[in-house]
Amino acid sequence: MKQNVLMMAVLAGALCMAMPAMAESKEARAERPHEVRIGVGDAFADREFNGHSGYYYGESKPVYRNEFYTPNLFAEYQYRINHWLGIGVQVNTMWMGWQKQNDSQWNTKKYGHFEVMPTVRFTYFHHEWVNLYSSVALGYYGGIEQTGESVSYGGGIAFNFCALGVSIGRNHFFGAFEAGMLNGGSFSGNSQVLSKIMSFSLGYRF
Repeated sequence: MKQNVLMMAVLAGALCMAMPAMAESKEARAERPHEVRIGVGDAFADREFNGHSGYYYGESKPVYRNEFYTPNLFAEYQYRINHWLGIGVQVNTMWMGWQKQNDSQWNTKKYGHFEVMPTVRFTYFHHEWVNLYSSVALGYYGGIEQTGESVSYGGGIAFNFCALGVSIGRNHFFGAFEAGMLNGGSFSGNSQVLSKIMSFSLGYRF
């Protein structure tokens, strides 16, 4: 156990010592301070908490049709102020819906949300091809929910936290993977968003 901890400490120290030598130069980042990207994320949490449940507790299993679920779709702009700090704005959206049979009738259920959030990104590792970063975002959440003929709207606060972001690319084009959580809720409490735990995106720096 002690040997494993010591080896991990040695590797971490070696990585920290090597980082300055591998780091992307400030001049190279200054040449391309703008960044735009579009991406797609999972909607697992949305489907679990806002979709129809698969547990019926002795009731006959409902019949559904015309089901659809979109992934979490997003776009982002970033302005890289310096080699470690960037600010920008991100827009997200996700939609789902189905029809449920009730006796001889079909009841429609649709649900969707969108978020507009200013973002702050902290890049803590630079390489010619790879950057590692984390980010936080806080902004507006809007939700639309339809049940039968009734339509309700909600607005509230959205929060996004990226625990680990990895961007791979050189010069202008790059791809990115992020792991974190997008969460939010309406002021009325009628609906909420639990979305985008993992995401992939493609971007362009200029």
